[in-house]
This record gives sequence, C-alpha cells and structure tokens, in this order.
Amino acid sequence: MSISTAYVEIPKSLGTVDLDEVSGMSFSITNPGFIWVHQDSGDGATIYLLDASNSETVASYTLAGFSNRDWEDMEIGPGPIAGKSYIYIAETGDNEQKYGDYAILRFEEPKFAEQQRGKNISISKGIDKIDFKYPAKNHDVECLLIDPLTKNIYLVTKRDFLAKVYEIPFPQKSSGQNTPVDVGTFPFTFITAGSVSKDGLQVAIKTYDRIFYWTRQPNQSFVDMLAGTPGLLPYQREPQGEAFCFHPDGGYFTLSEKANDKVPDLYFYLKK
Repeated sequence: MSISTAYVEIPKSLGTVDLDEVSGMSFSITNPGFIWVHQDSGDGATIYLLDASNSETVASYTLAGFSNRDWEDMEIGPGPIAGKSYIYIAETGDNEQKYGDYAILRFEEPKFAEQQRGKNISISKGIDKIDFKYPAKNHDVECLLIDPLTKNIYLVTKRDFLAKVYEIPFPQKSSGQNTPVDVGTFPFTFITAGSVSKDGLQVAIKTYDRIFYWTRQPNQSFVDMLAGTPGLLPYQREPQGEAFCFHPDGGYFTLSEKANDKVPDLYFYLKK
C-alpha cells in the first residue's frame, strides 16, 4: 500500500485540547469552522464544540436523560428529515465484550449561538436511540461510519483478528432492536476511528499507527468500495490516537487521548 502524496506529511498543530479522553470527532456542517468531539466512559453524556482554528472549546452540550457507558466514535450526516444535519454517537465500546446491547444516538446538530460561549447547554428533545445487538457475538467497536448517499450506518470491530464490518440499513428503528448485517472483513485489527467525507466519496479508517483510505468510484456501493484495496494517508503517530475526521474542503484532523501526562494536540493535515 502506498502513502498518498496529496496531503502534507507533517501536520500542523492547531493547539492543545484540554480534554483527557477524546474518542470521537467530526467536523460540523451546521457550524462551519468548528469541530464536535466527545470523550469516552470517563465523561458524562456531553459533546464539546471546538474552534477548528485554535482548538479552544467554545461550548458543551449535554444529552439530558442519557449516560455515557462507553462512547467511542461520532459522525455527522443526513438522517430522517431531508436537509437537516444529524450527529450520530456510537455507544459501542466494550473492551471485555460483555454487554450484549449497544446503541447509536442520533439527533439534529445544534446551532451554536455566541451567547452560548463558555456554557453548557442541555439537549432534551429529538434524540433517537437506535438499539442493536450483533447476530453472533459481542464486539468492541470504536469506528462508526455513515454513508451520506444511503444513510446506512456501518460499524467496524476493533478486537477481531480480521476486523468485521457491520451494516444497519436506513431507515433504522428507534424503537425495538436492530440487527446489524455482516458485510465484510478487513485484513487488519485494532481500529480506533473512522470517517466519511461529506460527499460520501472518501473513507478513512484509523488504527493506532496507520490511516487506511478509500475513494469511491461512480455508482459504486459503500460496501464494494471498502472491499477494494486501500491506500494510506500520511500519519504522525500520536500517544493514543482515537479520533479522526475530514475537513469538507480537503485535509483531515487527528486527535489523541491524553497519555503519559501529555496534553494532546489537535493536528491538521493540509491537502496540497
């Protein structure tokens, strides 16, 4: 696999992020120039809005009535109502593969207002909980992908020797159980993040030391794209990199959890 030459090899640090365990990240559609992040099980049911120019947290939003058992990834994409942008949060972490029940939370992306700066805002309405159980065994999943062309949900397992890809087709049930469909495998493991570009034509899936990359051909399905041989994106290994997202105008961001007392930097890889 060759490393793409379309992006810079050395990223730019946009500043440090004063959050200890960021495990999901997605570039805002409703709020251009901002990035949403969340932490994993060490935090509450809260998402944070970062200024993409300097990595500063401008506001936080808490999902009233929900908990964070182990949130592990997030995506932004279309959903039930055409023309609206939705945040998807993967309640799918399971280090010991013991839970059995998992969920995707889906809600309309909040619009940041300047009077919210520095505050915590409660979100109490319009949150769909997409419950699901895997068909054969429990899985630890840290990679959530949303195909914006079909609105299908994809989950990629972390601890299987050959990572599995599961699909929950649209429309997903928000009452009752969904059963993901096994649609493929990857010849690698320990996947910690993933993201789909806004136009649905680029996909990246990240491990601790590499970022795999696919491009979609005309009329190609999401699953057929992932079945192809990936390339690699430039990546400077982080202490514990578990978050990745594309910039809609080109380039991509990475962010690590805090490790060895090092406060993580938000990195941006510019497209040449």
